[in-house]
Amino acid sequence: MSFRRQLLAALIAIGPAIVAAQQPFDVQINDVATDDTQRAAILQALQQHADGDISDCSLIITYVQHLQGGRDSSYGAVCTVRVAGFPDQIYEMCDDWLVGKFTEIPVDNGAVPDRWAMARFIEQHCPPGG
Repeated sequence: MSFRRQLLAALIAIGPAIVAAQQPFDVQINDVATDDTQRAAILQALQQHADGDISDCSLIITYVQHLQGGRDSSYGAVCTVRVAGFPDQIYEMCDDWLVGKFTEIPVDNGAVPDRWAMARFIEQHCPPGG
């Protein structure tokens, strides 16, 4: 077998192990509606980035990945945002605690997502670590 084929066979053999090592062991979704301190910290952080004034949040969650050697987290919320001269708009928002990757997207037709849809939004737009 040629060197190239041996190298390719070796890469194919170890590929799944490399991918598995990069995947989180566990993902934890936490509703922070009852934790006033954490809720206030998240709302303050979101308000620093939001395009207007956050007036109400119907859902706030943290998205925690337990990784080999530690954990990393992001957070997100579904909030009403007020901008002077415009009608109130419901937004999905998320941010990563460490990296600070903020995303704010209007909710289609005012349909508020559930916590699992919000978790997918965070995973897609503001994944922990980056």
